[in-house]
Amino acid sequence: MATLFHDVEARLLLPGLTVGRLLDGALALFFVRLLLAMAAHPHMLLPRYGRTHRLTGSLLLLYLMLGLADVRLTPLLRLRGAYDVGLSLLGLATAFSAARDFGSARVHLRGSEASGILDEKATVSRSEMLEHCFYQLLNLCQVGFLYASSALPHSRAARTALAAALLLPWLARS
Repeated sequence: MATLFHDVEARLLLPGLTVGRLLDGALALFFVRLLLAMAAHPHMLLPRYGRTHRLTGSLLLLYLMLGLADVRLTPLLRLRGAYDVGLSLLGLATAFSAARDFGSARVHLRGSEASGILDEKATVSRSEMLEHCFYQLLNLCQVGFLYASSALPHSRAARTALAAALLLPWLARS
């Protein structure tokens, strides 16, 4: 499977080294660093407070690593649609577990009253966490749209109807 940077050479570094291989190495180092941190501090997954979110996030991390290995190394799954749906569902589960585990008012009394992640002392409010769940559901809808539109015949009307259906979650939100 050719990727965007598969054949682009990074001639400044080493002849024959492609940008794709360089990016693959960077991603692998990123995941190795995260796994080493988790292995060095396994106790971070044990406390009851926020455990569901930590475990769901760890599962999402492992799922991302499986996807990287599948695309870059060997054709293990090659079930793109199933992987993409699983990724969306795990993203939703991670966002929802954050809202459930950390969304109480008790959590937000610790830091500043600011909301969002741009302030150093800020906390993310429960409503923002739930909004992230909405965006994860939008990702799932977009995955469905992409796979359904590629499966549809080249009918402009059918694809237009499918694109209009993709806008329905926004109507449900308001």
